[in-house]
Amino acid sequence: MKTVQISGPSTDYQYGSSSAVVQGKLHIFGGLTDRKKIARLDECDLVELTVKLNFDVYFGSAALSISDNSEALICFDYNGSYKLCERFTGTGLVSTHATTYNHGYGSLGLYNGHATTVGSYSDGARKTEAMTEDGWTVLADHQKNLYGHSLVGLKNGDLLMLGGVDIDNSYAIVESIWRLSNNVWTEEGNLQHKVTYGSAILNGESIYYFSGYDLDSVNAIQRIDLTDNAITGHETIGNHDATYYFAALFKTNEDFCVGAVRSAPRQSAPLQSAPNRPTPAYPGF
Repeated sequence: MKTVQISGPSTDYQYGSSSAVVQGKLHIFGGLTDRKKIARLDECDLVELTVKLNFDVYFGSAALSISDNSEALICFDYNGSYKLCERFTGTGLVSTHATTYNHGYGSLGLYNGHATTVGSYSDGARKTEAMTEDGWTVLADHQKNLYGHSLVGLKNGDLLMLGGVDIDNSYAIVESIWRLSNNVWTEEGNLQHKVTYGSAILNGESIYYFSGYDLDSVNAIQRIDLTDNAITGHETIGNHDATYYFAALFKTNEDFCVGAVRSAPRQSAPLQSAPNRPTPAYPGF
């Protein structure tokens, strides 16, 4: 693997943030250094914008590219109700519908074209909600009481749920893969490592999962292969050299920011530095 160099104001600038691609550029929202900040990746530099979020975004919050990546949906106010949402248009913010249930650590993904969340560390346990023009619609409950998972929308509209923490099983970290299709949750096998607080991205006919905290402490990078939206294989393709929570993932060219030259001596930082384990609102482990 090649080493990518991204510059930011500090090495913890992305810690605890949520991320989404808006109008072709990666944006990060909130995080440790300023829970209301919005920053954009311009070439190889994270540049903070003047516009601010209307609520705190930190661990347990989530962001998702929507409207053909022209906007981002940011949800789940940290240390609040974990129900609030707003849309970022690229230049400003628009308030939108709040979820019915608390979805802290419930993640966001696209299901049949709609932003969808499932589960929570709190009163949203097992609850699935999808956003429509009229607000959030409650879908089928999940069979397991999970949080800290990742959600990935497929090309046929189905939604996959990867990993997480099972509250009802003594907060065990799990390796399960679940699919939401036709408003029914079904289990579809397992990852190769038990993981939580990770990030996943669909690229072509494969999903790449970058572990956050994994029970084996190997910081695995896992690939799930698809054929016509069905899972046909999976394997571990590499390992991080450190632990990264909710890493910012986006598609780019092969040599993006490899050996980049910068005009200002800013401190270089990975896209999600996390030298220590986070303290979730309800850690459980």
